[in-house]
Amino acid sequence: MTQAVITLLIFFAIIFALYVFAIIYLWLQKSKEKSVKAIRADAVLIVYATQSGQAEAIAAQTAERLAQSGQAVELMSIESFNAEQLKTAHQVIWIVSTYGEGDAPDIAQHFDHYLAQHSLDLSHQSYAILALGDRRYANFCEFGHRLNQFLQQSQAKAWFDLVTVDQMSADDLSHWNIQLSQHFQHDMALQQPTRVWNKIQLKSRRLLNAGSQGQPLYHLVFDVPKEMLWQSGDIVEIQCENNHEVLADFQSVHPELNELHIEQLRDRNLRQIPTRTHQQSLAEWLEDFKPLPIREYSIASRSNDQQLELVVRQEQHGNELGLGSGLLTQDLKLGQCIHAYIRANPNFHLAEGVQSAILIGNGSGMAGLLSHLKQRVATEHYQNWLIYGERQQAFDAIFADELHELQSQAKIVEIDRVFSRDGFAEKYVQDVLVVKKAELIDWLEQGACLYICGSLNMAKAVDTTLQEILGIEQLHTLRKAGRYRRDVY
Repeated sequence: MTQAVITLLIFFAIIFALYVFAIIYLWLQKSKEKSVKAIRADAVLIVYATQSGQAEAIAAQTAERLAQSGQAVELMSIESFNAEQLKTAHQVIWIVSTYGEGDAPDIAQHFDHYLAQHSLDLSHQSYAILALGDRRYANFCEFGHRLNQFLQQSQAKAWFDLVTVDQMSADDLSHWNIQLSQHFQHDMALQQPTRVWNKIQLKSRRLLNAGSQGQPLYHLVFDVPKEMLWQSGDIVEIQCENNHEVLADFQSVHPELNELHIEQLRDRNLRQIPTRTHQQSLAEWLEDFKPLPIREYSIASRSNDQQLELVVRQEQHGNELGLGSGLLTQDLKLGQCIHAYIRANPNFHLAEGVQSAILIGNGSGMAGLLSHLKQRVATEHYQNWLIYGERQQAFDAIFADELHELQSQAKIVEIDRVFSRDGFAEKYVQDVLVVKKAELIDWLEQGACLYICGSLNMAKAVDTTLQEILGIEQLHTLRKAGRYRRDVY
């Protein structure tokens, strides 16, 4: 057989292989398209976009109530929702959270990009939107409003005006319940999740950054009951309370109140006093006081440690400390108890089976990173890279001794601490990612998971930098695979 014939045979073999590959690829694509879940025309589709699980819980409860009424229902995460399903759905309930300053939740980022780049004809579709958010942020419920604008521009018809909910307000949720019940002519009877409050006792509190240009940062340790359990990455909710001075001042203005009455007002908002009518008894009037808000904090310890640790930044609002940070860093005395509730935060849990972790954060975000580090070390996962930012090395190198010890024991592979006020070229955590781009890519190619915890501005800068290094699609792939997880505020 001549060399020319052999070459020709090899050429045809390559062509045949490419042909077979193309056939297999097209078959897989068609199979994938067929596997997309079809939406029944008579079904109400409920789509949720959640960051911390609250939107998902409301969506699941809504689906259950509608199914009980005999309505066909489809429940779906926005992460697995695609354009074809959006085009074919006839009735859609959207339950969506806004994260930080107008961002879509992490699982909805890809869908949010789709909305910005496409226009559709949804004139056959009707819908309702429940938007969850926090009025402390300027762009309150912005993702919900953005979604609503897209649907209106696509000619979809709203059942009623978009309903916004501030920090899971009972009044706001009740309004949604009424609107939905009237539309379906069925009492939805949606209930807020029942919180099982635990008393936790302040064991110790220490200032971490004396002399810092930033606000004081404290490490708090609480004794907790044995039944209070959590995973690393979970959130503790603290019920805000009035301090002794505020209660004493209120009692001096209202001397008819006894100690039992004052105790009843401990967790009530004394800045907004309800009007008392002539017909109201004292007890009825006290019931009208609105509860103080709940504040959320990342946990810095493992459940197995039998103590709950927090890292709390003292917030200043005018001449007053923030309700939560003031209570925790100043008003609460050693040995005193407050009420706390553990809320699962599955989107920031450690991913199963991941050998390597890149942990990025700043400020009080150290709490969420510490909990993950402690859990990974306890399970003998030592391939850890910590990137953490603060202001000045002389004052803000918090937990330096503890972290140095872990690194000396080879339980942390690498630690990069950056300080924005010290005049170095690498001022912020995103600068580390640029300088160590090759190392970052290598870790990710080896299957590392990214965990981001800290301020919203930091998280946005990190996200932008990761997009520049990896590309939007690869970052989306990491997010969808559960390898890019955030807990930011």
